[in-house]
Amino acid sequence: MFGEGHAARPLPTFLALEAISFVAYFAAVEIVRRTPARAWHFPFVLAVGLACRLLFAPAAMIQEVDPYRYVWDGQTVMQGANPYVHAPEEAYEQGEVPAVALGEAGEQVYERINYRGVPTIYPPAAQALFAVSQWLTPWGLGGWKVLLFVAEAGSVGLVACALVWLRRPLAWTLVYAWSPLVLKEFSNSLHLDAFVVLGLSGLILAVLRGRALLAFGALAWISLLKLFSVALLPLLVALEWRRSPRRAGAGLGFFMALVALAYLPWMDAGFQLFDGLLAFAQRWQRNDSLFTVASALVGDQARPLCAVLIGACVAGATVLVFLTPKPMQMNAASLGVIVAIFAFAPTANPWYFTWTLPFVVLFPSRALLLLSGLLFGYYADFYFLYRDQPGLFDVVRLAEYLPFYAVLCWELWRVRHRIADVSRP
Repeated sequence: MFGEGHAARPLPTFLALEAISFVAYFAAVEIVRRTPARAWHFPFVLAVGLACRLLFAPAAMIQEVDPYRYVWDGQTVMQGANPYVHAPEEAYEQGEVPAVALGEAGEQVYERINYRGVPTIYPPAAQALFAVSQWLTPWGLGGWKVLLFVAEAGSVGLVACALVWLRRPLAWTLVYAWSPLVLKEFSNSLHLDAFVVLGLSGLILAVLRGRALLAFGALAWISLLKLFSVALLPLLVALEWRRSPRRAGAGLGFFMALVALAYLPWMDAGFQLFDGLLAFAQRWQRNDSLFTVASALVGDQARPLCAVLIGACVAGATVLVFLTPKPMQMNAASLGVIVAIFAFAPTANPWYFTWTLPFVVLFPSRALLLLSGLLFGYYADFYFLYRDQPGLFDVVRLAEYLPFYAVLCWELWRVRHRIADVSRP
């Protein structure tokens, strides 16, 4: 429970159970890959996925506090204030909304907010969702859980539609529906990224079906939840430009109009709109992989260097899409950009990696599936922190990432040789 018995928390048991869960999941994915499709497979996948989520519903959050910020922001919007103007600590000390007559529930939420001195980092679509959840259950998380369940159901439905379009077995939805990482980060930790995954699933389907405006609309939704997802915009523009420059221009205009309209109600915050996001980008560092290597090589210049490397990956992916303007090329390139952002980012929280899973349904990479399980090592950090041994987490990070990069290199080598074999006369 929150604030209680840190040293006594059974984190090794939790990690052992997650490891067992992941081994079973990985085996199930392999079975689905190797077994001919049967009519009962998809209903069975849905039934097990639903049962897992229902079991998580009443549980306390494990090592997580982010949803309390969602509650605070939601109450700020519901009470008619601008969430970008005051950090929770500032609002509390100055008696600004929503820190007016908080009551016991509000006081508890305030005490559980992490980084109370930092303004919100969440864009307008996220604020709208937070407000709806607080309209459903004021100062509680029940409404948020309902919204997350609806988002997850939508993601599974959209991924299933993509599989139908590609004439692939619906049982492959298991990659997302049974993922231990997804179950932990959405059904238990209640992270906002479930709505990002919903948008990405819609983007995948819209791209496959050639619905340009829907694709740009889905990307606008994602960008209004997590701003750095705008990195996918050049890829989508390149794809549509090769199909029709006029349609690409209309789609880009539609995207920009949606983003501008979403930010319009909050413009009285001025440049404060992005204060929280800038603080996050400049100061946060957690569970990173290649960013650590960059820091060892160039020190304080690691952030600009990694930003340049991510930009180079986006540029390369855009060129690939432009040269081969096919829907599956676009989806593969989008997956590559998301993985690159995760790899080079100074903050690589496990829930960010859930973004890859709708794509992994279409491109079943064993390396990416492996990392979705290894990322549970993130929670070992708390075990060492509670025992004043934070340095030991560096060893855990090696165990998290080295197997992933090894398997990823093996997969890329195999793909390269397969392409070379096919291209020989």
